Amino acid sequence: MSATERMPLVGHVQYDVVQKRKGMSWRAVLGLAVQGLFVAIAIAEVVLCAFVGFTVGVGVGVISLLWSSYAVAVVYPQFYHRLCSSAPIAPQLPFWLRLPIHLVSAFLYAWVLALFLVRIASPSPNVAAFPQACRGDTPNCTRVAASNVRGAGLAPPMFNTSAAAVQHDVLGWIETQPRATVLRSEPSTGFVHARFLSLLLGFPDDFYASVFCDGAAAVVWTQSQARLGSGDSGVNNKRVTEFLVWLKRQSFGSGAC
Repeated sequence: MSATERMPLVGHVQYDVVQKRKGMSWRAVLGLAVQGLFVAIAIAEVVLCAFVGFTVGVGVGVISLLWSSYAVAVVYPQFYHRLCSSAPIAPQLPFWLRLPIHLVSAFLYAWVLALFLVRIASPSPNVAAFPQACRGDTPNCTRVAASNVRGAGLAPPMFNTSAAAVQHDVLGWIETQPRATVLRSEPSTGFVHARFLSLLLGFPDDFYASVFCDGAAAVVWTQSQARLGSGDSGVNNKRVTEFLVWLKRQSFGSGAC
């Protein structure tokens, strides 16, 4: 091929590059910047949710990252072609076709951002003993101990068996609950601390149990409290009630504590 024959090809490539640059408007640049920020937040959210074993959060984060890649390829085809030069440039979609993509993206991004903020705002407290009282003056705690907070009609159960046997069953109950993780268990003191996560956003609740001897009987104190916010929609009261009802149905071998 002669030099004169190569010139149109070079000119065509230069023209194509200029056209691509012209196609990157400030709106496209802003949109891509938002996409990049979201990808960084989504990756951090996946890591944080994986750290606490919250599979719903991990799944939402991974799906959102895949959706973000799809949205960039469809909404910003020229930019995607720059990243993957082997891929052909897709035609620019009209607004009425881009709108559903933007709406789905906004929903997923808001969900991921909420998951990320919940994880950042709710680190696990380092608690080594049963709390002396509910944390703060908020109606998001149920306590059944020497004095109750909520928990109407409930009383600390007593069993004619060893504290170790009761604590074993307490741990067994926690392990059967969805999105529950034992954070601390002290056989010497009978103290148990567990974390419960809500289904969609992973809001954490702290569940505490203390099994101790009162004379020959093993006594169980319980407290469950939301780690964030001022309300819990009655979730903690329901959890403590179900736990105590379940525990009282268990059969233990007789013996002194």
